[in-house]
Amino acid sequence: MDAALDMIRWCQHTRKAVSAIQKPGKPGHESSSEKPGTSPVVLGVGSSKSSMDTRLSRIEEHIERMMSTVTSLAQEKSVRQGTSPSSRSPNQDNRSNNYSPRRNYGRGRGRGNNSGDRRQNQRGRKLIKGVSVGTLGTAHLLRCIVKIQDKEVNALIDTGSEVTILKDSVFETLAQKPYIIRETTMHGAGRDMLMTCRITNPVEFSIQHLTFNERLYVAPIDCDMLLGADFLIKHSAILDVPAKKLTLKNTVVQLLLGGEPTPVPMVNRVTVQETIIIPPNTALRINLNTEDVTSDYLIEPKGNSTLLIPRTVCAKGQKPTLCFLNITDHPVKLPKGDEVGYTQEVSVIQSLEDEPLPSVGTCTANSSKPGIPSHLKDLYADSGSNLSKSQQTLLKQLLIKYSDKPKKILT
Repeated sequence: MDAALDMIRWCQHTRKAVSAIQKPGKPGHESSSEKPGTSPVVLGVGSSKSSMDTRLSRIEEHIERMMSTVTSLAQEKSVRQGTSPSSRSPNQDNRSNNYSPRRNYGRGRGRGNNSGDRRQNQRGRKLIKGVSVGTLGTAHLLRCIVKIQDKEVNALIDTGSEVTILKDSVFETLAQKPYIIRETTMHGAGRDMLMTCRITNPVEFSIQHLTFNERLYVAPIDCDMLLGADFLIKHSAILDVPAKKLTLKNTVVQLLLGGEPTPVPMVNRVTVQETIIIPPNTALRINLNTEDVTSDYLIEPKGNSTLLIPRTVCAKGQKPTLCFLNITDHPVKLPKGDEVGYTQEVSVIQSLEDEPLPSVGTCTANSSKPGIPSHLKDLYADSGSNLSKSQQTLLKQLLIKYSDKPKKILT
């Protein structure tokens, strides 16, 4: 960036020098020693006017290219640093006579913007501190039960799909698989989203007591089945969203809103509301701000942090607390909005009393059975040959007991 700006200043200086005003009647290559004066003099620029025009045009083109390059670089830098649109661009600063890139460019874009950001942060600062559990939410989609052969699937009412689609794994579980007419490519809603699918001959399925015979598209989708616009338009379906009802052949089909059986999401995010700095070798406990939780849940830490966060089981209605352990020798900063963990519902909590707890004991190295020391075996053999078994046993015990005290044995 500095090199480009130096090049621009050099080109501007050259342009001013070329367009300088000379005294009439003097050649362009006049030396400054011939007549002293304060007016600008051009040395060795050229004698022909066409050569000067060519130089001027080349310099102007070079300046325009350099200015466009600097503008693009400044825009990329502002996008990376998140500068506001009201910041001055290099072109605007360059038109000022007092512009100095090395002295004012960095400070003009730094201090002014930072002070404005500080004022904006003070106005939008939240009073709530600690860690919050943000709900991801579940998708609420209208579904109905469709029976294909002896299998019931949850079909999604999708007016955005042009055709009716059956999941490939569901198709493979059918006892009598429909005949495949051909394979084709299905185009998704996104750009360049292609999916290979198979077209079947008309398949019979039922919704409540209504029976239909429709052609299906078999594709690798997430839901079991999609009732597309071709099916809805063909049978003049009337969809009543507020009442959650679908009218087919003058028959009202009650729809299910996906997410009603489990209104509380299965997974939530745990994020930091304000920037937190944890000192080295410190444990910090922070209260969590949660929404109404209707069941017990488990807080799981994320694995990309240098902090130690234990798993925590929180009961319904309990004020949760999260513990951060910094075992390093330097402070750890948790920026605002950082995701430190997630929560998930707990359906079964098994008590440790039902399982045998591991016992803790003292282990010792295996030692050989005590016997007569090697340097006393000869004495035992010579002395015990004339003794009875009881006397030999007594002698053996004495040798073992006083093996480290030979003086007592001699006495």
